[in-house]
Amino acid sequence: MNFENKVQRKSISASTAGNKKCTTGINSVWESKTTEDILSSEDINKRNSVIHFDLPSYSGQDKGRIWKVDSVSFYLVCDGHGHFGKAFAEYAVEYLYENLTTSIDLLADDLTASLNQMFLNLDLLSKTNIPNSLSSGGGTTLSLVISRENDNYIINIGDSEIVLFDKLTNQHQILSQDHSPHNINEFKRIIETNENVVFEYDKRQRMPIVYPIYEKINGEWIKKTPPTRNVYYKNVEGQLATYVGNGQDLRLSVTRAIGDFSFKENYGVIVEPYIEKLPTLTESQSIIIATDGFWDCWKYTEVMEIISNNEETSFEALHKEKADKYFGESKDDTFFIYIPSLV
Repeated sequence: MNFENKVQRKSISASTAGNKKCTTGINSVWESKTTEDILSSEDINKRNSVIHFDLPSYSGQDKGRIWKVDSVSFYLVCDGHGHFGKAFAEYAVEYLYENLTTSIDLLADDLTASLNQMFLNLDLLSKTNIPNSLSSGGGTTLSLVISRENDNYIINIGDSEIVLFDKLTNQHQILSQDHSPHNINEFKRIIETNENVVFEYDKRQRMPIVYPIYEKINGEWIKKTPPTRNVYYKNVEGQLATYVGNGQDLRLSVTRAIGDFSFKENYGVIVEPYIEKLPTLTESQSIIIATDGFWDCWKYTEVMEIISNNEETSFEALHKEKADKYFGESKDDTFFIYIPSLV
């Protein structure tokens, strides 16, 4: 089975339609709490060696922002999906930009409870502030790094990965949690309260048969051996495309999201974020936050090689080549942020 040149939207339903191509994204900014000095994205890259790029495609639903208040830096990526995906991603970015520094005591030792409440508020407010989102659907993933003087907070909802790369060990570590049908813990969480939810492999050709991801053997849920026909890889790492939903016309490729309210009501999707506090980066470490438009095209070993060779500034050009090679006109949006250790 070959890697298929095909990008799947995050949600598919009878009423879902794609957004038009967006040619401009939300610019990354630097905000100083004391001087209100706003610098351009080029200034950020030069001053801090932070590298980022925003490559919209046909849908233009990936958004993000970079900003700093005093000694705390924020790196945010959102990957919208569904009919109102762009609206959800834009709303999430603006809400966090406006509220993270006013609703949370950023000097507190533990931000977990405050962050959990903030994302719950964000989800509730998006339901009322995004017109027609309940009837037409849509949502967004969210991945955020909050970098303080003595620690880093890793926060994610959905499948936009945050990955650490270490030049000293030549190894990588996925810091975010996978909120997708591939995560058996997410399956167990959902199936415990709704046994009728379907976790399935996507199919190249539509047919009524369902290819379930999991099966119960001797009272324990395990992953089934995937079928070898009529399925396809969604990325170069060889991961098969999967969905959660009703097994027919309502399907979603993430198990946690901002928005996607019909899936929250019927299929166990939640907004609760994964939150982890980590030490500051060592001199050999760096972090990449990106939407799946990037990760679908890159193997982790390829990313590690670029970083090890100090060729990080080539990521954008190389990514354009890879996206065109693997997906052509169907390539997905990409929002990418590279965070070196000394920022």
